[in-house]
Parts: sequence; C-alpha cells; structure tokens
Amino acid sequence: MVKDYYFLLGLPRGAPLAEVKAAYRRLAAQYHPDKLAAEGPEAQEEAHTRMLELNEAIAILSDPARRDQYHEMLDLIPEHKPDEPHPFTRVQPTAAEKEEAVDFSAAATGPLPPLEEPEGGRTLLREEEGRKLKDGLSRLPLKWREVKCPGWQWALQSAGTLVAYRHLENLSLLSVRTVVRGVEALIEERKLALRPTAVIAMVSYERLMDSQAVQEQLQAAVRGKRGWLKMVHPVLILHEGKTHRSHLLGVQPDDLDIRRVVHYLGRGGAA
Repeated sequence: MVKDYYFLLGLPRGAPLAEVKAAYRRLAAQYHPDKLAAEGPEAQEEAHTRMLELNEAIAILSDPARRDQYHEMLDLIPEHKPDEPHPFTRVQPTAAEKEEAVDFSAAATGPLPPLEEPEGGRTLLREEEGRKLKDGLSRLPLKWREVKCPGWQWALQSAGTLVAYRHLENLSLLSVRTVVRGVEALIEERKLALRPTAVIAMVSYERLMDSQAVQEQLQAAVRGKRGWLKMVHPVLILHEGKTHRSHLLGVQPDDLDIRRVVHYLGRGGAA
C-alpha cells in the first residue's frame, strides 16, 4: 500500500521541499536513537521504526523524479485531514517527560467538548447523499441510462446530456489533478458530437484547500473545450457537503431541461 509520507511528516500534501526538510529534521531529532538511549526496549524499537519511515519519506520527497512518481500514486489512498493527530505517537514517554508530567485530572472543569463524527460515518453519509442525488436526477424529465465513466462514482446519460458524480474528502492541489483528468476524459470522449451535448461533472467535497489555485485549474479544464464542431457544453459543479453551497464553472446551455438538471445538482438535490 502507498504510504502517505506527507501525513507522516505532519504536512499537507504537496508541501514545499523546505517544509519537508524542516519537518524531517524536527522528527528525526525526536526519534533519533541517542534521544531515547535511556528508555526501554519498546521505546527504542519504536524509535528505530519511525526513523526508517522518516528516512524513506525524505529520500522520496527530496528527489524530484521519485517525488513526481510518488504523487501519481498518492491518489490511491484517502487524504488525511490537516488537523488529524500525527501518527508518530510514542507508546511510552521519555524520562524527562515523566519528570515534567503534571496530573490535570482533578483540574478539569467545564463541559466536555462534543464528540466529532467518525470519519467513516461521514463518508458513508456522503455516499448515501450521492445515491439520493442520483435517484432524484433519474426522476427529471429526461430518458436516462446508467453508464460507466472511469474515475466517477456514477454517471447518467440521456440523448444530449451526461452527468458524472464523485465525492472527495478534501479537494486540494493534489487531488484536483485526478478531477481535471476525469473531466477532460468526459469531454474528449464526446468531442465528435454532432448535436448539442452537455457534459455536467459534479464534485462534492468536505474541505476545499488551495481554493484559488484549485478553481483556476478546474476552470482551465472546461474553458474552451467545445469539441470539434463546438457542440460540447462542459459544466463543472463544485458542491461543499457541509454548507451545501455550490460553485458553477463553465457556461450552461440554453436548453431548459439541461438548466433544470444544473439547478437540481447545484442545490445538492434539494427541492
């Protein structure tokens, strides 16, 4: 399985090399064998494992060619949240940490913070919302049939309209490359269209990172892509799952039925 070296270093994906090196030096100092020489075998073994992972991460991320190859594979694993706890958590505290430790158990006052929804539960919720969106779309006055589109969770097609949908936990500069390739593939397959054809791609997400750069890349993916006979009308809908706000990229056709489809998707299936 592909490792998320950025997450191991406590960094967002695509972090600059200077930040990668700084994070490596900080963690290497923390887990260097000399640092834990006075600790037990368990802590020393864990430090050795962590140092192997850190050395592996810096070797790949500091080499431009290997880093580019790694980025191509990084899409295969889910993206962690930026505020997710760092995976390098020692099983045992160091001797110095034990001396400095303070028991706050009796000092805690006030209500406990609310429990956060587990990541898996949120993902399942969004998948269910995607299915409901698909079911609602199929009831609009168009003769839909389901089609397979690589990189998309589902796709419906009618005589002059294609709708493709996928959900991402985080939409960032790294994950956007997958979306761009998916949108361009949808348009490319219909570049020979002899009649007006709407290609509507909808991407829902939990968090939008690198907002301006992401939207610029996505806008470029649909701008001017009209097919050989200028019959293709690409539209990209970005939908934030938490707030149900949408952003439309591209120019939707004048066809009333297609505008209804875009309106329905833009509202996230809301009436």
